[in-house]
Amino acid sequence: MVTKATTFGGALLSMKGLYLTLALILGLAEANAITIRFDDANRPASDTLNVGGVTVTGDGWGGAGRPTTAFGVGLGSDVLGSSFSIEQVAHYSAGSLFPDSSLAESLRLTVDGVINSITIMPRISVLETGESLDLIFEIAPLCYPSHGPINSPAWTIVESNGTSKTLTFNSLAPVVDLTVAGDFGEDTYFIDNRVSRGLPDETLVFGFAIQSLDYTPVPDTASSACLLGIGIFGIVCAGRKRGGFARS
Repeated sequence: MVTKATTFGGALLSMKGLYLTLALILGLAEANAITIRFDDANRPASDTLNVGGVTVTGDGWGGAGRPTTAFGVGLGSDVLGSSFSIEQVAHYSAGSLFPDSSLAESLRLTVDGVINSITIMPRISVLETGESLDLIFEIAPLCYPSHGPINSPAWTIVESNGTSKTLTFNSLAPVVDLTVAGDFGEDTYFIDNRVSRGLPDETLVFGFAIQSLDYTPVPDTASSACLLGIGIFGIVCAGRKRGGFARS
């Protein structure tokens, strides 16, 4: 005598396959990180710049900016100093340890996902002579998480020695502001160097070019749901086929 098992019973026979399919679909739904380079092309200054899913604007907390990119250099702001760097410009009078004027700029980077890291190239130079200086200063990334409070600036020391630095973020933030700013001011880092050079009248321009950004995009939930439906349908059909040939 041939009996037909219930569809539900047949489907139960494929629970292992269901788990495997769910794992596969969830794995497909979890998007891989994407690295966007800003030093791949020249892009003219504009109020808004879109590069590979990254939207860059000049409304960061540290001062007005205007994003632009330079081939082989990276992303910067065309407001102060060089167009390919986010900078602070400080003028020092002769004999002074501290500047009599200082202006800064910033950029805001936004993605549809989570920013994992940003790689920058710090630089500092004397405006009047073009001389590059190997000194340290601070920058201040400000993160805007999707949930929870805004993260206060994480003061980060960088060095202008020709080596790039990667800033990593664990705040699950889709938005990050980048600017040059010190916890207690940058002047403390420049005093010894200025004294050694006789405290000249000069303008120091210090900042960084953004070379690349790594982010994880938001998974495509519609596609994931479609894959899930197809996977479950296939397993149920397999269960029915197996149940139809069950014998008592």
